[in-house]
Amino acid sequence: MAGEQQDTDKAEQEYWIDHLKFGVRVDIQLLELQKRRYHAELMGLRIGRYIALRYDPNNWPVGEQTTGMMVVCRYLVEETLGEIFAFKAEILQLIRHPDHLIFLAFPKEVFRRSLRDTARSEVNLPATASIGEHSYVGQIIDISEGGCRLVLPQEPDVHEWQQQVLKLVIDCPQSQGATHTAKVRNHREEEEGFCLGLQFEAPQAWVQTLP
Repeated sequence: MAGEQQDTDKAEQEYWIDHLKFGVRVDIQLLELQKRRYHAELMGLRIGRYIALRYDPNNWPVGEQTTGMMVVCRYLVEETLGEIFAFKAEILQLIRHPDHLIFLAFPKEVFRRSLRDTARSEVNLPATASIGEHSYVGQIIDISEGGCRLVLPQEPDVHEWQQQVLKLVIDCPQSQGATHTAKVRNHREEEEGFCLGLQFEAPQAWVQTLP
């Protein structure tokens, strides 16, 4: 797909559908409206026919006839390597009752791109994250030398996530009480809590000594 990096691969249909879970957040890029992006969540699909997404009417262009437009959709899957899936599709129809839904043509091709060069190890480490003047206690559920995934019980009161840098103290002997600086790369609600994908400012070699 144009605009994707060279390490992007075509995903097999069974594989990308298996990773397109109910409620997953999908970013929609409207190609005819200055490539603006909007957010939606998966409500269902029919293989070969359509994909149905729920959208917020307050987060959708007002007064624009979007039916028939081409869009690029992307969704993130946070697993060992972390992957972004992307596909191009046509908007078939929008409905506003009983809910706000977008029906997309079923994509002919879906591409995936790994976000990390090294796999993360599953862990369960208590951690305290400081964002601005506030601190939050959570659990790190996977980690590598380059980053980690932190789950908090609830969403912090934070705006402009893409600009956030936090201080992270990880409760384990290998970390030796050090404070680690990390950038927020992604964030979303999950079943276990509010999840932050973090990238360490510098590689953390001590991670290799974790059991």
